[in-house]
Amino acid sequence: YESYLQNFANGDGTVNWLPICGEVDGIVANRAVFDQYGIDLPTDYDSMIAACKAFEEKGIRGFVADFTYDYTCMEILQGLSISDLSSMEGRLWRSSYADPAEDAVGLDDKIWPGIFERMEQFIKDANLQPEDLELSYSPVIKMFEDGQAAMIRSVGADVVALQKRGVDAVFLPYFNQNGDKWILTYPAFQIALNKDLEKDKARQEKAMKIL
Repeated sequence: YESYLQNFANGDGTVNWLPICGEVDGIVANRAVFDQYGIDLPTDYDSMIAACKAFEEKGIRGFVADFTYDYTCMEILQGLSISDLSSMEGRLWRSSYADPAEDAVGLDDKIWPGIFERMEQFIKDANLQPEDLELSYSPVIKMFEDGQAAMIRSVGADVVALQKRGVDAVFLPYFNQNGDKWILTYPAFQIALNKDLEKDKARQEKAMKIL
């Protein structure tokens, strides 16, 4: 982004690093499937669950995800409760959890019971099944592309890739049960090396040493 280039440039115009979001995470919908069956795209939690039920009645999975990976469970768990994790209690817990001086801070009894309750409710509302725990990435993407799944949990990069393959994929936020809408993001710190370093072995070794 131009604003990043302008605000993080050195005096001589060079840029050493850029703060960026590593990826965005949310709900991805196949708009063509919604249009085909005359179902509106969700705008909140209730309409998302209503859409899931409407699709199930037509023999299509309303929502599914690659639950074989533990990170998928964690992303959905967090996504459904970002409001709590961003509350004062959530911020205090996160601060303690991330503090290396704290001795093995675990899940507290203020915000985490509610987070797990919301996840349990979502599992019931979205009609997720025990066998879904065996689903991996490729089968889920194929279900989505083939119109056998209306919504999946995925990331922005997948939306771009799906659109390039002709799928009318749209990115939706996590709909919290209190009415909030959030997109989950992963922070990242990335470094680019000048390709010209390959021409100078000594400089390349120094750059790698710095990394």
